[in-house]
Amino acid sequence: MNFHFNEEEQEILDMLHDYAVKEVAPRAHEIDEEEKFPMEARNGLAEMGMMGMYFPEEYGGAGLSYLSYIAVCEELAVHCATTSVVLSAHESLCSWPIYKYGTEEQKKKYLTALASGEKLGAFGLTEPGAGTDAAMQKTVAKDEGDHWVLNGSKVFITNAQYADIFVVFAMVYRPDYKENPYTNHDISAFIIEKGFEGFSVQGHEMKMGIRGSSTCSLYFDNCIVPKENLLGQQGKGFKVAMTTLDDHLDILLGAGKFLQKLPCLRRILLLKLQPHGGDGCFDLVRPERVIVKHVLILRIHARFERLLLRTQRLHQRAVSLLWDGMRSRERVGKCGQLAKDQAQRLVPRFDAPEIQQQNRKPQNDAQRRRIPYRRQRQVIQRK
Repeated sequence: MNFHFNEEEQEILDMLHDYAVKEVAPRAHEIDEEEKFPMEARNGLAEMGMMGMYFPEEYGGAGLSYLSYIAVCEELAVHCATTSVVLSAHESLCSWPIYKYGTEEQKKKYLTALASGEKLGAFGLTEPGAGTDAAMQKTVAKDEGDHWVLNGSKVFITNAQYADIFVVFAMVYRPDYKENPYTNHDISAFIIEKGFEGFSVQGHEMKMGIRGSSTCSLYFDNCIVPKENLLGQQGKGFKVAMTTLDDHLDILLGAGKFLQKLPCLRRILLLKLQPHGGDGCFDLVRPERVIVKHVLILRIHARFERLLLRTQRLHQRAVSLLWDGMRSRERVGKCGQLAKDQAQRLVPRFDAPEIQQQNRKPQNDAQRRRIPYRRQRQVIQRK
């Protein structure tokens, strides 16, 4: 399988790399520390045409491959995890279901605005009592003839405070719901605009990581939704939600998000190696440029980069399987799990035995004689 980009795609990725280094990375600490939404980066990505990369040009997109889009998310994740999440939630969780299931009128009205970067999107499925178990949600949509009326709430919605268009899921009301409880076959998807009557965004969740990403709650109090804003067929909302999550969320938040940890991992490795001759071993802009004084440093760095490259290839393999229509969760899951396993192997490399041995300062006779750890306590107690 060929994972090389064509000339046009490579130029775009190089342009994005320069932009991320100059504009995104310097603000990353401020964004996370102050929980500040990356509006400058969002506007910059829109100007570069990154807000609808793999959608057709007729709908305002760039018409590039899905693999290019993943590469963009990876590049942004290396420099600022928040910016990457904002982009991926916008394109994968909001724009894609409209492109996949929307009518031609919906695509022209909503997808064009989303793909061009004019408007920002969000995805509303999770509720206080319903996460991945969509059948437990309490948000209800009642058919009132020429419009729908939504009542309920959603929580933990990414991009909520700054989004203009939302893909929201609700149970279609049935009079006999008490005798026959709602099931997945009662779920329908709707396109909600920010200014709809009865719709509001409230609260702000404080998170441990990716703090600049706006995570809020959605409230529907007799929210009026036009009849034509039903996304897909009535009662097929569960399929819309699951295909969106299966095709995108598993990749973006599973195998791919290990790249958000790379700056931290590289800095940890740098701190581990500094006492052994490292002169600022890693250039985070071009990590292949390494200054070494000791063979050990070069060896550990080679292990790190080899595992990183292997993980990226596995990630791209999983992406390609999905994009080529091979929807076997088993095959895609294996690639994703292997990628995550490789990412987990990166951390133990920082505590390689040869580094630990050089960095350890003897504290007692047991350590000086290199007595195994399980016997050190006995030696100390005898003294």
